[in-house]
Amino acid sequence: TFVYLWEIATGKCIHTFDFKYCRSGISTLSFNPDGSKIYTVVDGKMNVWDLVTKACILECDLNCERVTSFRFSPDGSKILAGIYTQSGSIYKLIDALTGEYLHSFENQTFCFSPDGMSILERKSWDTMALWNIETVDYTQTFHHGEKEFDSACFSPDGKKILTGGFKTIALWDVHTGASLYTIEAHQYRSEWVWFSPDGNKILS
Repeated sequence: TFVYLWEIATGKCIHTFDFKYCRSGISTLSFNPDGSKIYTVVDGKMNVWDLVTKACILECDLNCERVTSFRFSPDGSKILAGIYTQSGSIYKLIDALTGEYLHSFENQTFCFSPDGMSILERKSWDTMALWNIETVDYTQTFHHGEKEFDSACFSPDGKKILTGGFKTIALWDVHTGASLYTIEAHQYRSEWVWFSPDGNKILS
């Protein structure tokens, strides 16, 4: 099993990472936000590679069968990973420099806030909550009545949250937790939602 690093200008492969003893394939691969490192997860192990030297500078065992999601905090210091084990799915907050587990979430986690200080977690099928990394506690709750949450993201300025669910998308105020409006937009589920970079448009 190989991971290839390509140069866009020439279309040439400039390095190959060889996982000789890989059994179950590559779960994920990603650059960190500043582009100085490459992260791979193979056979439940996370490896961090220096982009200049191509050397592995960190290897840690995530104790899982595979990784289902992998997101960096905006400053690249933390990773939010969805991890699948024989016991089921769990979400972990990981120190990107050391590989240390910082916190575990039993429920689905969607994303970091733009300032990297909070994580959006689905507490139940119709309730989301903001979890603060510094206080290790919940700071805001968003309740959608009897409508399920399937997807969520922050606005670029971090002041609003956009959610998608069964037939609907909704916009929320982060500070108050209040629903600003709901749109009956889909025939079935809205599994992906996204703000434009200027925050003036949304995709669902």
